[in-house]
Amino acid sequence: MAIQSNRWRLCKRLPWLSLCFLLVLDVSNAPATEVRLLGDVSQAIPDTLTLSPDGKRFAVVTFDPRTKGRRVIVDGKPMGKTYDSIAEGTPIFSANGRGVAFAARLGTRCYIIHDGVESEGYPLVRDGWPLAELVFSPHGKYLAYKARVEGQCMQIVQGEKFGPYEVIVDEEGNRLWGVWDFCFSPDGESFAYRARVKGRMVLVSGTVLPGKGKDRLSSSPPCDSIGRGTPLPVPGHGPGAFAYIVRVGTKEYLAVWNGREMPVSATFDAIARGSITISPNSPLGLDYVARKGDQWFAVVTDKILGDKEGPSFDEISPLMHSVQGKVAYAARKGKLVHMVVDGVTGPGFAGIRYPRTVFSPDGQRIAYAARSDNASFVMAGAEEGPRFGVVDADSLTFSPDSKRLAYVAGKAGKRWLVLDGKVGPEFDEVHSPRFSANSVRLGYRARKNLEHHVVIDGDVLGPFADVSPDAPVFSKDGKRVAIAVLEKGRWQVLLDGKESGPACDGVLSQLTFSADGAHLAYVAKLTDRGRDECALVIDGKPGRRYDAIWMGEHGKLFVEPAGVEYFAKKGLLVYRVVENWAGAR
Repeated sequence: MAIQSNRWRLCKRLPWLSLCFLLVLDVSNAPATEVRLLGDVSQAIPDTLTLSPDGKRFAVVTFDPRTKGRRVIVDGKPMGKTYDSIAEGTPIFSANGRGVAFAARLGTRCYIIHDGVESEGYPLVRDGWPLAELVFSPHGKYLAYKARVEGQCMQIVQGEKFGPYEVIVDEEGNRLWGVWDFCFSPDGESFAYRARVKGRMVLVSGTVLPGKGKDRLSSSPPCDSIGRGTPLPVPGHGPGAFAYIVRVGTKEYLAVWNGREMPVSATFDAIARGSITISPNSPLGLDYVARKGDQWFAVVTDKILGDKEGPSFDEISPLMHSVQGKVAYAARKGKLVHMVVDGVTGPGFAGIRYPRTVFSPDGQRIAYAARSDNASFVMAGAEEGPRFGVVDADSLTFSPDSKRLAYVAGKAGKRWLVLDGKVGPEFDEVHSPRFSANSVRLGYRARKNLEHHVVIDGDVLGPFADVSPDAPVFSKDGKRVAIAVLEKGRWQVLLDGKESGPACDGVLSQLTFSADGAHLAYVAKLTDRGRDECALVIDGKPGRRYDAIWMGEHGKLFVEPAGVEYFAKKGLLVYRVVENWAGAR
């Protein structure tokens, strides 16, 4: 079941300690610390631990070795009954953290449990679970998923069935669900999906709640197919409007469905899947890539001129938009690749690479890596930078104020940081240039032979045995900087070049400043008499020790204005802990 969720890291658990001892240890509050006992999470399955996006709730699957049953614990309390298994990738939280859902199996029937309410049971199918694609509405009030019943597919929205639709068997005998690309409208009150009916494809849209009469659910006229990745909600066409690619025979066009089909494009031989974006230049428009014959071109909406077809090419990359609505894309004609910005074709190169976008944060500058037959270089607007053997296109980084540009380049196993066209010191590797939020400072990681370094504002720090991947971390005002380094087998945090906190066996979280930059927090792994423990360190002082402190993805700490909030596990018990900045230890 492909479902995204936030996971976190665990430290090695301690041997069992008595309940009485744990309560005395963890509820005796120290200044600036609040600890609240939530419950028992004995026999928790580590890979199932899930945090809500805001870090305020948790869910975990537990296993009973006696009965072999599994149960979901949410915020320290059981949700639902004991099941034979819980679907991989569940439980999940809604984006606002208020809703939680999971799929479970008991015997030969499967269920969806939404906020503790169990759905009807669906029999197992021969190739797996009969339930898939759990998705919450944007506001977290509604839950949707699809189910297979007796060889047909149903779309379930807030407990109500829509369908049935046809299950397709491909040439290899695999059964394909007859419903695809379900999505909610931005307000969460409407939905749409594409489905297969009588050998053809329809777009189905509707409102979640009843009371809309015959207009509650509607279907488009049948067509040969509807493009993968559509429908997509679109603004400017009324509530519950969705755009989709319609294919009839050998031709395709773009349409908007809002209870009736409204074609919004000309007819093409093909519209590129995944290329449709909402046009920043017109609330009613859509930008996309289309093909006539063997030539591709971008179609960009203008609020005055309407749709404009760009120059034709053999290939076109996905479209990129600046904050002002400029449109850019890479395109190949013959052996040369060009960058096209607002319909103007740039010079041709042997290749072009760029990260997620070529635009600076303010949208006024563009930058990308280009390649000739014997060299690589960065194009900053129309200006060609120094030539190198290689340029790491993923390293291209504008400063937040868009005035400075940094990237990694090199040749023959050597690398440099290039800042505003000037080459820095030589290393074997250079990684992750990052600016401070005020655009004044720049730092990056580097390695020469087996020695690791951190370079901050041109000053080379080190050598170290290793450096944490988030180094360096700047405070919001850029005045302070922190790094975590490995020396003599122990990790140490350096704050403004000075040791901060105890030497430890690992820095498990991101180094995190308070909003005003006055405080620094991180989670340290500490070993005591052969036992691994975790502690949140604030301003160099470790707090209570736990078996595990649960964090967001990539070791994210959840910071509130008053301090850091997290879940911690000690023995079989889990706690909600608040560490306040004001009374930092």
